[in-house]
Amino acid sequence: PSGTTITKAISCNGHDASQQPMIHGSIVYVEGTLNLYGYDNNKNTLNSTSIVVGNGGKVILNGAVDISNTGRIVVLPGGELTGANGSSLKVTNGAKCYNAGTINFAGELNTNGSDFYNNGTINVTTLRNTSGGKITNFGSIIAGNNTGAADAYNCEFINGCFWKYTGDAGIGQLTMLENSRLEIGGKAEFAQNFTTTDPDPAATHNVLMANSVIKVKDLYPTN
Repeated sequence: PSGTTITKAISCNGHDASQQPMIHGSIVYVEGTLNLYGYDNNKNTLNSTSIVVGNGGKVILNGAVDISNTGRIVVLPGGELTGANGSSLKVTNGAKCYNAGTINFAGELNTNGSDFYNNGTINVTTLRNTSGGKITNFGSIIAGNNTGAADAYNCEFINGCFWKYTGDAGIGQLTMLENSRLEIGGKAEFAQNFTTTDPDPAATHNVLMANSVIKVKDLYPTN
């Protein structure tokens, strides 16, 4: 609840006396402050559990948080997800995640094949997408890097506003909407979804709409 700070280690993959057990399919709604303090190798495993951060709410990551199966993360306007240095958040394949507030921590956000929609602010050290999926941005995304084309080759990127990697980054199938901007401060690996030397006529190509801008330091197209 609002005005309350709770520190919990949450797990949905079995539990012991040191954990807070959660029912499969639960939704944790946060209007106060929820400090997710890891218990087992500093990790919280939320199997089919969703976290919704309401207006004025804050979720603080301490260690790793894995949200799997039908679980997802939703940050509403006025909500905040932050974390201790080196924390990580990994969301499930296929989940529909949404951020209209603020996600800001020095660590890793792994969208991991989810359908991740950003209409707020994301500022993280590493933004990964290890199992494809889709990231749609109509807000502001600033990240240090990802792990290159291997991280992005089967992920769809739709950018309608401002998206920046300060270091090296891989970019998957890309759609730049009108007046959008993508910046990569290091090597930009634009992954292609075909392996032949000639473009595959069935492939879906990158799209740049009117007044969209891509600014990179080094361009490295892959095949």
